[in-house]
Amino acid sequence: MFGCGAVGLAAVLAAHLSGCRTIIAVDRVDSRLELARDLGATHTVNTSQSDALELMNSLGGADFAVEATGNSKLLETAVSGLKPFGGICAMLGVPRAGSSVTFDHSHILTGRSILGITQGEADPQTFIPRLAQLFIEGRLPLEKLVRVYDLDQINEAAADSAAGRTVKPVLRMAR
Repeated sequence: MFGCGAVGLAAVLAAHLSGCRTIIAVDRVDSRLELARDLGATHTVNTSQSDALELMNSLGGADFAVEATGNSKLLETAVSGLKPFGGICAMLGVPRAGSSVTFDHSHILTGRSILGITQGEADPQTFIPRLAQLFIEGRLPLEKLVRVYDLDQINEAAADSAAGRTVKPVLRMAR
């Protein structure tokens, strides 16, 4: 999972709940990488210190990759680390308008796929009840992802999110 914000960490948790044995979380904020391990990541890479592609290749490549940052270079890395004949990269991150990516044409031709995903491609009629059930069972630890702030703490919420101290700030309006 490239990016350990709310979307990337949700992908780590989903991979863990789905029974994936090897889950690599990639980010540059150590606290988010620690949280990724708590949610089921088996390996973490801080991109300011290590090379994610090197780890992916040392493990034989990835069956699946999720790019949740919108960073073109990270998307290129995610695709480069896919296994041939079935490796799939899901693009969830939103890039800046006009962003470009470059792939080795022959690398893609060996059975790798890149998918653009919008809103998780989920059916809300089945997905939301499933999430509720996971929460009831204690398998969806929202308390690790969400921090609630009162509206007058909006600046603190924004600063905590930018610094990686909280994953998903939620503002509460006074009644």
